[in-house]
Amino acid sequence: EKYGHFFIDHFIGTTPHATACLLENPEALRFFFYKKRNLLKVTAREDLVIHNYALGYTIRYQLDSFSYHYGTKISQYTGSPFFQAMDSTEERELTWKKNRAHSYLGSRLHFMRALYDSLVTEEGFSIEVLTGEGSTEGTEMKNIYDPAYYEADSSSVSIDWAGRFRILYRKVWPDKKFLQEYHLPEELRYQVTLLEIPDGFTIEQNGYFYEQYDLINTGYWAWKKLAELLPYDYEYE
Repeated sequence: EKYGHFFIDHFIGTTPHATACLLENPEALRFFFYKKRNLLKVTAREDLVIHNYALGYTIRYQLDSFSYHYGTKISQYTGSPFFQAMDSTEERELTWKKNRAHSYLGSRLHFMRALYDSLVTEEGFSIEVLTGEGSTEGTEMKNIYDPAYYEADSSSVSIDWAGRFRILYRKVWPDKKFLQEYHLPEELRYQVTLLEIPDGFTIEQNGYFYEQYDLINTGYWAWKKLAELLPYDYEYE
């Protein structure tokens, strides 16, 4: 009763698609608050079953743990989702197809695939390197595929970046609800995410990257939580 809605907002999300999600077994959740650390931790004694009626998936999520630090306002969670497509009519399938495309464009999955394929600019993204701790000043990264920190082999791409980066996506405008929640100007015409990378990462062809727990993102990607999540076998048409 105390933390349930808070967990839903920070795990499933507050996007328009989140309102069409239903957690079937909330009784599986266990909540722990650590007063000295000002930290909320959530675990589950069984797989969480989430019906996403906006994207047409039932997700069985094996939640290892979820944590939220009230001081930094950073939430982190680890686990494994299993997606099962819902049965549907042809009309509903068309709606799901449009909704899935909207969730995909500009997403972290989209960006990782574009970076793997060396098509970051062509796909509508730009990358800025932020200078200095806490600074919002940045310079556009021109040499994204410099062999000094971009190494591709037959099955993966290693990205040797470290620091703070701003990811901009300009082909789809940000959702109005995002602008309202983050108190941003209504005329903003691009999605913006801040990415903190301690020591590089590796991307596979389907967009999966590791170690995911090490990358901290704030802004648009952080706002789009489980309600916008797509399986790694999703293909955008």
